Amino acid sequence: MVGHYDPLPGKDGMKRVGLDFERIRYWLSVGAQPSDTVARLLGKAGILPQFPRRKAAQHADRPANAPATSSVPESEGKGGGSVL
Repeated sequence: MVGHYDPLPGKDGMKRVGLDFERIRYWLSVGAQPSDTVARLLGKAGILPQFPRRKAAQHADRPANAPATSSVPESEGKGGGSVL
C-alpha cells in the first residue's frame, strides 16, 4: 500500500489523504501507471504534474439529450490489478 484517501470530510471538515512518497516514486520509476484518479491526487500532492481536467471538453461535442457513455472498457473495469 502506498497511501490512503478518505473522501468523506471528518469533524474538522477536512478530507484525509496519506501518501508514502518514497514508495510512490519507486513504483513510478519502475513503470507503474496510476489511474486517472490517482494521477489527479498525485498532481495535487506535487509528485506528478497537475492532471488536466477534460470533463467539459469531453461533453462539448455531445448533444444535451444524448446519454452518457462509459470510457472504461469492460475488461478493465472488472478486477484489474492496479499498483497504485
